[in-house]
Amino acid sequence: MGPTTHPVDVYDYIYSWKNYKIESEQLISYLKEYEIGPDSKLLELACGTGRYLENFEGFKCTGIDLCERSLQYAGLRVPNGKFYLQDMAKLDVDDT
Repeated sequence: MGPTTHPVDVYDYIYSWKNYKIESEQLISYLKEYEIGPDSKLLELACGTGRYLENFEGFKCTGIDLCERSLQYAGLRVPNGKFYLQDMAKLDVDDT
């Protein structure tokens, strides 16, 4: 039996039609209405490979996911982010 491909390794390809940048810009615009901007903390539950978080430049990004491999990709995309391998229903991070 040959090597297998982990689903996360093709996740970004499967969702390549999705425009994370534009969707992120819409969220940033909405946050600005509430005076939330760069230097603010941002938590994404089920962050996957970090495709949204990579667009929140200047924010203090934290991501939670159940897939360790997804978090490895997210860490490469957002090197200053904090990532936790956790179930969001049992969230336990040392930050508020």
